[in-house]
This record gives sequence, structure tokens and C-alpha cells, in this order.
Amino acid sequence: MIALRTSSRRASIYLLTLITVTAVTSIVLIGVSLRNGKSNQSIIVQQMNSNSSGLLDASEFALAQIKADPFWETNAQKGSVFPDFILGDRAYSSSVLDAKTLTLPNDETTVYRVQVESNRGVASQRARFDLNYERVDYLDFLNGYSLKHYWPLNEPAKSTRAIDQKDNYDGVYLDSSVPAQSTNDEGGTVPVFSRTGDHVQVPWDSDFRAAEGAFTVWIRYDGPARLGSARSFLGMNYEYLGNPTVNMAVYNSSIWVYLDERGGWDINNTANSAAGSIVSGQWHHVAMTWGSAGLHLYIDGVLQASKKNYQGVYTPDAKFGGEQPLFIGGGYDLFYSGTAPVGFDGAVAHVAMMNRQLTDTQIAEIAEVKPNLSIFDVVDVSWAVVPE
Repeated sequence: MIALRTSSRRASIYLLTLITVTAVTSIVLIGVSLRNGKSNQSIIVQQMNSNSSGLLDASEFALAQIKADPFWETNAQKGSVFPDFILGDRAYSSSVLDAKTLTLPNDETTVYRVQVESNRGVASQRARFDLNYERVDYLDFLNGYSLKHYWPLNEPAKSTRAIDQKDNYDGVYLDSSVPAQSTNDEGGTVPVFSRTGDHVQVPWDSDFRAAEGAFTVWIRYDGPARLGSARSFLGMNYEYLGNPTVNMAVYNSSIWVYLDERGGWDINNTANSAAGSIVSGQWHHVAMTWGSAGLHLYIDGVLQASKKNYQGVYTPDAKFGGEQPLFIGGGYDLFYSGTAPVGFDGAVAHVAMMNRQLTDTQIAEIAEVKPNLSIFDVVDVSWAVVPE
């Protein structure tokens, strides 16, 4: 765990900004605007059209394209960073190879050799640099915490299946317009839910009958700070037309969780954070654990509330109305007995279920690692003009 946590902190600092240009005696800063968070591709294109530093422009544009591409590892295998284009009196092109094999990149590539070319009339200039690019293996990371099921919810647009990458126990998107409607802060694709009935439905599995365990999930709530009813992002009913056995919801800028293994409804089986603990439009890591230590609720790795009365996730056999599906991106209105399904307003991603109750320290470790963080830095002294 320590090594991964160290690399994740490294990944949060974009080392791409300082590149030593060996062809000249000075140090050239490529991507300073990226480092300062003040640039995007359109701004760079405008800058490219207003000055004559063709190779530097093309290099910065390539870096911006790679940084903004959530599918870079796949798209790089096509052999270019961006399609050829003409801007003003210059023509720009690019290519990319595996820096170690000098062949097309593949799924194992972590160091890329990027070459850019700027042509102006008969004059042609080329430059290249090597780029370290490797995403945190979030599935492998979660495996260190007794992972049982994992739905990243990073499927392409119009997908109908929500893939369980741990146990191959897939869910179904009830609305295929939901997947890939937004991205998280690291550029990973995420679904966006907006109403009751557009959630992911995971068929019941015996693992869902659990005396102890944990759910961890990343959410971005997009609704108003105050609202009249809870907006649930995960839930499962004890039985058909009954009460939930587990539920996670946003209510008035706080998180509420519910746990009951008896099929009744009791407000004492809830735990909630303080108002204002969830900020609309921002990503939060939310976790609930249950077991012999009781019910615990965490936001961004910090314990918010706990109940010592012991409960678990339970459901009777299907013939008695039990074994109900797990909802993701939806749940139940947990404030009333005989609760009805309710939807969510916002994005939900990287839902994980563990088969044991995790400690405060373990939840803090999980919350510290962003699912789509990438190690993204230019190899020292690799930028160079390529001779004709």
C-alpha cells in the first residue's frame, strides 16, 4: 500500500512543465499554462496561430491532447497524438511509438516517444520527447482491502452493461443514455443519473447477504443543497415492496446511510453526517462499513458518524419476496416505512463492495487514492530537435 500511495501523490504534480531543450543553451518551459490550470486545447490553438514557435507550439499542443484524453492508452496505439492539420501558414503532424521498442504502443506501454512536426512552405522541423504515462491500477489497489465486487461504471456511451471487474457479476443500465455523460477530476468517464428509474440494477447475489462488509463509492451530487427528500445513490430492499436492508443517500448537503437485517424500519438504524459535509458539484469519496463494530459512515476518508447497534445486510429467500437487486445510481426514500425507489442527481462511479468491515485507517487510505490518477511526466532531457 505504501508504494502505491507514494506514487499517487507523485501523480498529482504535473512534472511535464519543465523540459530541457538540448538543441539550445537555454531552458524552455513547455506547458506552463497547463501547470497553472489556465489553458486548454482551444487556447493553445489560438496561441499557435499568433506566434511562430512551431515546434514548441506543437509539443505543447500534443501534451494538452494527451492530458485531456481519457482513452490515451488505447488511442496511442493508432500511432498519432492528433490528426494532421493546417493552421495559418503552418502544417502540423504527430506520431507516437513505444519508447522502448520503437514500435506502435500496446497495452503494456508506459513510456511513449512522441514526435511532432511543423512545416512552413518547404521548411520542415521535427522534435520529439519521451513521456511517462501510467494510470493507477485501481482494481489492483482495491484488491488489498478484501474486495468482493467492483463496478467502475466507466463504460462508453450507450452501454447497457455495468461490468463487475472483480467477480464478473455485471449490472444493467436501465437507461443507456446514462453512461459516459461526464468525467471525474482525473478525466475518467462516469455516468450521470438524473431521475428515478435510470439507475444501474445488479441482480441479487449471495454475497449481498453479509453480516459484515463495506461499500465505498465516489459521487458528485449535482442537485440543490436543500431538498425535500433524500436522493439515493445505492440501495437494496430487504424484500419486494418492503423496507431497505441497505441504503446510501444525499439529504440536505449531508450523507445518510441505513442498515437493517430484519426487514423492519427503524430510524435508529441510520447514521448521518452533518449538514454541509457534501458540496454540490464536487467529488466526494463516501464509505459505509458494518460488522461487530457497528455501522460507520465516512466522507473523504474521515469518520462522520457511527451506530453501535449491530446490523447486517440481509434478505430472505426469493420465494419469500427477498433476494432483491442492488441499485447503483438510485435507491430508496429511507425516511419512511415501506419505502419507494428514488433516483439520484449526479454522477456515481467506482463502486466497491468488501467482504469485511474495514478500519478507519483503511478507509482513509482508499479515499486518498483517486481512481483515474495517472503518472504523467516528460522524461528528463528527452525533448530534442530531430535532424532532417
